[in-house]
Amino acid sequence: MEEAERLIAEGLADPQVLEAELTGFISREPLANAEVVAVRDASTLQKVTRIEAPVVVALFVRIGTTKLLDNRVIAKKVLPGTGEVR
Repeated sequence: MEEAERLIAEGLADPQVLEAELTGFISREPLANAEVVAVRDASTLQKVTRIEAPVVVALFVRIGTTKLLDNRVIAKKVLPGTGEVR
């Protein structure tokens, strides 16, 4: 999830690219199999075309016979006093 936060903070706004980047990141671990990597609107859980409002990143990753589930709401941060979005 930290990788998702980092990519969004760096300005990544395309949810499909984020999903692909996270899948690749997870696949670096030979035992991990990312079954689901999804980016959805945090309020509606609908697919988004751009990451502008807060999103939920949901991961379902199998490591051997163990299935790990994790999700996190991630929002772009506005730098105080600048209005700059990160």
